[in-house]
Amino acid sequence: MSGNYSDSEDEDYGDFQTTNVTLGFAVTEATSDKISHLGGEPTWIKLTSPLDTRLAKCLSCNSLMNLLLQLDGEVPESPHQRIFYVFACAQKKCRRKQGGVRAIRGVGIRKAALAKEEELKKKRLEEEEAAKKKKEEEASRPLPGDMLFGSGLGNAGAKSTNPFSMGGGAAAVGGVNPFGNPFSTNPAATTIQAPPSSKPTTSSTPITTTSSTLHTTFAAALNLSPSPPLPKDPEPLFYGPPEPWPNPHPTPPFPHYFLDAGYEELSATPESLLQRTSQNVHTDPTTLLDSSSSGGGSSDDWGGYEKSSLDTTFQKFADRTSENPDQVLRYEHKGVPLLYSKTDAVGKLLSPLNSTGEALKNVPRCSGCGKQRFFEFQLMPHAIAMLEAEDVGLDGMEWGTIIVASCTCVPRQVDGNGSGVGYVEEWVGVQWEQQKK
Repeated sequence: MSGNYSDSEDEDYGDFQTTNVTLGFAVTEATSDKISHLGGEPTWIKLTSPLDTRLAKCLSCNSLMNLLLQLDGEVPESPHQRIFYVFACAQKKCRRKQGGVRAIRGVGIRKAALAKEEELKKKRLEEEEAAKKKKEEEASRPLPGDMLFGSGLGNAGAKSTNPFSMGGGAAAVGGVNPFGNPFSTNPAATTIQAPPSSKPTTSSTPITTTSSTLHTTFAAALNLSPSPPLPKDPEPLFYGPPEPWPNPHPTPPFPHYFLDAGYEELSATPESLLQRTSQNVHTDPTTLLDSSSSGGGSSDDWGGYEKSSLDTTFQKFADRTSENPDQVLRYEHKGVPLLYSKTDAVGKLLSPLNSTGEALKNVPRCSGCGKQRFFEFQLMPHAIAMLEAEDVGLDGMEWGTIIVASCTCVPRQVDGNGSGVGYVEEWVGVQWEQQKK
């Protein structure tokens, strides 16, 4: 699955608006995508390099979590293989707690791409070194004024004697001052002496010091201090050797579904979807699970709360989801997430959204490279109905959507066994179902 567009680039195909958001639908028959699937057991980039179990443990109860989603995240801008793993704690006591849902990005480093990257890096360093050397050579070259007048202010810092100076000039012209009295036999008497000064002699100060002082003074006066960098996700602190992935898993996995992908199709433009709700009433997206299983999905089926009790963000989510009620996944690389609410912690962090994904600037930066993360994908509420279709002894889930923001960098640590596989944790924003009052 891939995409690099926004809703602003919707195209009109007959009676439908087709966006560049890729939707995922859970199916029981195998598809062409051999990597992505909903539920089931995780499969690793290389069998010899599984995920460290400690990255998939609930941060609340420390139990190993179950796989919600495995997704092929390969994109053209990254030459390496990317696979996402989203885990969720199966215990009811961990609902709505921080760290009960975690997302991991696995990276398989391709040797050919890595060699090319290293070659480009080496070339860039050589160019920078050559430019630095050239700059130093130019700085050390004496200026014409230094050679003629011996000012001593040239780039080379030359100490040449100025024949027109008052002090060492006599020595430069055979010991005779050319401006002295030619009829005097006493050179000392005929040398032009500088009048005594009442001001104390000050030592010469390098220009760089003066510039630096002025800069510091202006910075202090204007209170110009660099903006503090955005916080980065703290890297997990592990103690002891890596914990191997258990086989079998200690708790039964969620049912396994393949993912069938297709571009999102809307019966109306995204803007008109909100207008269509003016005569309707809505409730939380879990109502959609029942309507979708019976072939429904229109916004009229979302009865419950009065429209006045909901914000327009939720209305947009409800109407947009009802257009394709069977969707379990929305994928739009560097796109814009569809918010469930703007009043919870995640909604406040990401609002206001725009077509460039700039709202994600408030998301903690990548723990690996420090760059800004971008929206990658989100799980939709119909996934809950699919994952709980079989009685596997798990407590029910109650999230509205799970948003994942990620990066394309190579993890700083990869396996030492030569497989070139690394894992890094990405940012997850869970928007929980609205609880009825």
